[in-house]
Amino acid sequence: MLDSALNDLRIAARQLFKSKGFTATAILTLALGLGANTAIFNLVHAVLLQTLPVAKPEQLLRLGDVDQCCVVGGYQNHLSIFAYPLYTSLRDHLPEFEELAAFQASVGAVGARRAGTETAPDLSFDQFVSGNYFAMFGLKPFAGRLFAPADDTRGAVPVAVMNYATWRDRYGSDPGVLGASFVIDGTSFNIVGIAPPGFFGDTLRPHPPDFWMPLSTEPLARGKSTLLDHKSDYWLYVIGRVKPGTQPAALEAKVNAQLAQWQAENDPPVIDFQRRAAAKQHVTISPGGAGISSMRDAYNRDLRLLLAITGLVLLVACANLANLQLARAAGRTSQTAIRVALGASRATLIRLTLIESVLLAVAGGAAGLLIADWITAFLIGLAFNNLPVPIATTPSVPVLGFAFALSLLTGVIFGIAPAWSGSRADPAIALRGSGRATSQRVTVVQRSLVVVQTALSIVLLAGAGLMLQTLRNLTDQHFGYQSDGRLIVNVHAGFGGYAPARLASVYDEIERQMKEIPGVRNVAMSLYAPMEGNNWQSGVSVEERPGQTFSPSWDRVSRGFFDTIGARLVRGRLFDPRDTPDATHVAVVNQAFVQRIFPNEDAIGKRFGLGDEAHRADYQIVGVIEDVRFRNPREPAPPMFFVPLLQMSAAEWVNSNKARSNIIGNIELHVSGPQAGLQAKIKQTLSSIDPNLTMLDVATIDQQLGNLLGHERLIARLAELFGILALAVASVGLYGVTAYGVAQRTAEIGIRGALGARRQDILQMILRGALGQAAVGLAIGVPASLAAGRLLADQLYGVKSYDPVVLGGAVVVLTLCAAFAAFGPALRASGIDPARVLRSE
Repeated sequence: MLDSALNDLRIAARQLFKSKGFTATAILTLALGLGANTAIFNLVHAVLLQTLPVAKPEQLLRLGDVDQCCVVGGYQNHLSIFAYPLYTSLRDHLPEFEELAAFQASVGAVGARRAGTETAPDLSFDQFVSGNYFAMFGLKPFAGRLFAPADDTRGAVPVAVMNYATWRDRYGSDPGVLGASFVIDGTSFNIVGIAPPGFFGDTLRPHPPDFWMPLSTEPLARGKSTLLDHKSDYWLYVIGRVKPGTQPAALEAKVNAQLAQWQAENDPPVIDFQRRAAAKQHVTISPGGAGISSMRDAYNRDLRLLLAITGLVLLVACANLANLQLARAAGRTSQTAIRVALGASRATLIRLTLIESVLLAVAGGAAGLLIADWITAFLIGLAFNNLPVPIATTPSVPVLGFAFALSLLTGVIFGIAPAWSGSRADPAIALRGSGRATSQRVTVVQRSLVVVQTALSIVLLAGAGLMLQTLRNLTDQHFGYQSDGRLIVNVHAGFGGYAPARLASVYDEIERQMKEIPGVRNVAMSLYAPMEGNNWQSGVSVEERPGQTFSPSWDRVSRGFFDTIGARLVRGRLFDPRDTPDATHVAVVNQAFVQRIFPNEDAIGKRFGLGDEAHRADYQIVGVIEDVRFRNPREPAPPMFFVPLLQMSAAEWVNSNKARSNIIGNIELHVSGPQAGLQAKIKQTLSSIDPNLTMLDVATIDQQLGNLLGHERLIARLAELFGILALAVASVGLYGVTAYGVAQRTAEIGIRGALGARRQDILQMILRGALGQAAVGLAIGVPASLAAGRLLADQLYGVKSYDPVVLGGAVVVLTLCAAFAAFGPALRASGIDPARVLRSE
């Protein structure tokens, strides 16, 4: 049995080796299709399916099921992010957990440098975690030790654990790092351990933490902006390892009972709407083995869509391969007939052809793996803008298994038709030299496959057209600012412990020195910049609307901010030197704010404030600007207000949230002239002003928008790429079938010429046949495209799923490609010499 199988393999391999052109073409076609699918599945596995590299991930449960960012205040229906005092209460009252750990919901950008060096701080990312964080995950250190509960106590020596990748890549695996002191945002931390390789934290994110620090050290690093003891600031995720036998449903009920008791004792609702919100608040227990799924949720739909797109490309490639095999089988009709005449059974012939098909598929899969690594790296760069996302481009064992299984499945399914067709050769007919019946059967199947390729190609082309039009519509909107010559300098300002006077001095120096840089026309500073994708949102009360509250977005900005970004003043005035901390506190609002709160009224002079009605007159509106979008390019600007940087009373500085809002995150520049070397000058200027001021990035405002549209750009560009690839493969298939048909009809064409058919008549006949196949494919593909468009409807913007321009353009492109592919064989057919054909017949 084994000898027979090995013999069949040798025969199949020898046959493929003899047909080098066919074999190379088939392997290349499959490599493109299988490589693309393997690369996408690699991302799907890494982002959507993989659990954390921790001990027994199935024992981990998360308190909450919603992904949130940063700091949240107020009541939430699905409580998934916790205040530190609430976490400690749950930890102490839930014995069902062996370990219940808390960790910061977002990583923070910081400046870090080795103590005792004069080098500028390196841009780094840190995360505050509870002392049992690593123990809860069951991790062992690569070097040194991880945190112990004693490290997470007030007054303990500040310590940190370094990411293995940071230690390897940034510090060259220097053993001297262990035990060394690092200054992180002005606070000294001793490095006590290196995390295990492959552990990038609790969340798959573009910037993994470089350093982990105990939660108890958060006040040291943040100063007045600390959140640790605030009962109403929610900023921690919570995951625990449960004891054996724990029932999640019973545990969830106990968690919610403990939550209600803690809320009543520590942060009780005061007014009616708070009581209603508190009654709806609850915690859902969810699996924690994969960590926090923010990136999984963000890219879930995109990756599944790309997997479907590459699946269609693979179908087009496989149909092309089946066409090649059918043509090859037809060309070997006489050889097959001789085998049958010598006693070979149909089962033997089918088996040999299937083995050839499987060998081709496995070879194509192996070649696909070689390029899948490059494709994955390309996709990561395209999707995540070349950020250091912790996704390995080298396929893992599950990915290798997927590639091997897909290759075998491809070989078997798309080898059946050629194997069956080739085994039906009639020895008597074939040996007499007439194989027209077989050829006609083969041609019908080949044409059917071309129809399928055409239908799939039009679906891919139309889908790509819709996504490209969506990207164009999103990019070409009016966002309320001017983009020409506008730069956003994203900074990390480690100013948590600075007094207001020192902050004012630093900000004045930033404005003065930045204006001295050649080409800089205007300078502004803000907490958030336009199209950064984020800003603060808080509840406000309005003086003339007692009992009503709503939650607008807001930003804290310097004088000159609106002029610098080119925002248009609609009414009133902008911020100016009179808006000092001791003056009346003022605000500028956008048109959406006015329409929401003061429709058909003059908003100038109206008052509102952050928080409950006790603060309803804190800010006086002095200006209204045109709506400027900060977050989602797909949605209109929400109601938003702006307050001056540092305009706060002494009492307000006690509030950590308000104090934190004065720590700038961006510097906006309006520049003109050549910009060569500008980034280096900006970095040099900032480092000279304050050692705790770190430049993270410099981008034009259009580049900032481009970063926000990363998902749309990923889908549009890849859909375009795969659509073109499918079109090329389908065109090759149409060319091959048309050329094969011309070869089989040589005698017929010669006779037609002898009977008076003109060259143009024969040319038109062949083109008509080829375009007829394309037309049938379009007749199937256009309705399929409309159906696929409906599935994409929630991802489109400014274009209908049935847009006639997009669909018509795809039809025209495919028709032109079909005509071009068929023209060569048609031209050769029109040049056939009737006399030569008749002599050969």
